[in-house]
Amino acid sequence: MSRYLVKGYKAFQNGKIISPTFNHLKQKIHPSSSKSKFINPSDYTRMFGLVAKNMLAKTVEHLESDKYDAWNDTTIELTQVTQAHMRYYVVKCLNQVLVSEAMGHALHKVFVTLFELLVTHWMLINLGDFVIYGDMDVSVVF
Repeated sequence: MSRYLVKGYKAFQNGKIISPTFNHLKQKIHPSSSKSKFINPSDYTRMFGLVAKNMLAKTVEHLESDKYDAWNDTTIELTQVTQAHMRYYVVKCLNQVLVSEAMGHALHKVFVTLFELLVTHWMLINLGDFVIYGDMDVSVVF
């Protein structure tokens, strides 16, 4: 998975056509927009995408700085990047279900609450990543 992410990011940097799984690399978020409260599931999706994108960019930069031992030296970073991308993908898919599926108001409210519980849990576990790579203020979570 790590090699796939690195290859996809390099293709994006070179202006080549990329897989739809890398669409979050195209997103641009103004720093001030990430300091506001989360209002809907799309806000969470954008934030998880931003974290995954910025973590990948930093790791690729680290990989390119040392061509010989880079893969061995960045093993932990590559694992964290892979986890961030998997979390982003899960959040994105759940958000699409919440937006596209026709369900009753009560059921939708339950799913939104469960969705918010999951993303809040992931954000608290990885709060440092969201502060560093997501340009998020810690007060947004609490």
